[in-house]
Amino acid sequence: MRRTLAALLLAGALAPAAARAGEGAPPDELEARYQAGVAAFRAGQPYAALEHLGPVVARRPDYRDAQLLLGQSYLLAGMERQAKRQFEELLARRPDDGQAAFLVGFALYRSARWYEAVTAFDRAHALARANPYPLLYRGLSRLELGDPEAARTDIQTALRLAPDDDTVQYAAAELEFAEGAFHAAELRLQPLVARTGDPEQTILLARALLEQGEAAAAVEALAGVDSERSDLLYVRAQALLRSGQHERGRQELARFRERKAVEERLRLLEATVSTDPGDAEARLELAGLLLDVGNRGGAGLHLTALRRQLPGDPRVAKLTARWQALRP
Repeated sequence: MRRTLAALLLAGALAPAAARAGEGAPPDELEARYQAGVAAFRAGQPYAALEHLGPVVARRPDYRDAQLLLGQSYLLAGMERQAKRQFEELLARRPDDGQAAFLVGFALYRSARWYEAVTAFDRAHALARANPYPLLYRGLSRLELGDPEAARTDIQTALRLAPDDDTVQYAAAELEFAEGAFHAAELRLQPLVARTGDPEQTILLARALLEQGEAAAAVEALAGVDSERSDLLYVRAQALLRSGQHERGRQELARFRERKAVEERLRLLEATVSTDPGDAEARLELAGLLLDVGNRGGAGLHLTALRRQLPGDPRVAKLTARWQALRP
């Protein structure tokens, strides 16, 4: 339940600056591609960023900023395996690069590989002791591993380093929630949600309210969140049912089950295609499902591969027509 933590982090503290003149500076046409990738990434369009950045890194693997941004675009697109590979390649060339070391850990964290993530964040923290994020995510990884004492030490240290950082504040609220301090989590989350309107933070706020028996307040907190995420649908269903709105609650629960099934199938297909890129049948189904949920960018990447794998296949043509009909 920390996808939004990733989005905040990727869009803010970890987004690389514009390319700098000097070491590894690319030719003008590659620089133009890189800048287009930066613009797509900042606009929340990771698949477009991947299309721009892939050729840049292929031709100039020593272009650090482009490789960092390519890896982060993979992360934002939910492609952790590919992201980790990009960051590890960069770290192999620059073993003292604290940002690359952190992002290796972050890719592991996003993959729920908590033990490996802790080790990676140890390295990142040693390289960048003034940065709160290695400590923060090491703490969150330790929390997942069932070590709340170590998690508290790390998160509280990160909080002292960056008391006004929204990501750090949200992680502190997660720790409070995990420890059963639901009112403290609510008090921390209320101003955060009011400031950001972030769905992930709003879900945790609603859960904290539900734990305190405040179902009506949880319904109200979720009222303005427009999302088809399964975790949001589930929490909203629980809030509606507990507040006595049984018919609406049952409808939301049915929507949750449908969405959860789609998300699980997407994860399975994405893992299959990532492991075996030549599996065209899995890629066909994945592209179709991505179109079903309105993910035009993700479907477009797979359709590009399918046109190479299955030239002239009518199924690819049909999916391409659907893709073209979706508004960018």
